[in-house]
Amino acid sequence: MATRIAKKRMKNLSFSDGYALGLIAKNPEDDWTEIRAHLSQDAQKIATELISPGHSSREVKSAAQALIDLTHKVNNSSV
Repeated sequence: MATRIAKKRMKNLSFSDGYALGLIAKNPEDDWTEIRAHLSQDAQKIATELISPGHSSREVKSAAQALIDLTHKVNNSSV
């Protein structure tokens, strides 16, 4: 199972990449050093943008923002 994050230059991400990025988006202030080391190259870029925003491509910023928005939506929904 793979998730498409950006249309142009980014590759499909694995389920584990997506799961890890979801955790990072939920708590970006935690220490994710160990987890980030095992992410794909594209997922590492998104993780870096989630943790310290500002110096990424438009595609990476967009993917990071989409994850943040989804995290807020999930946290604020009533099940």
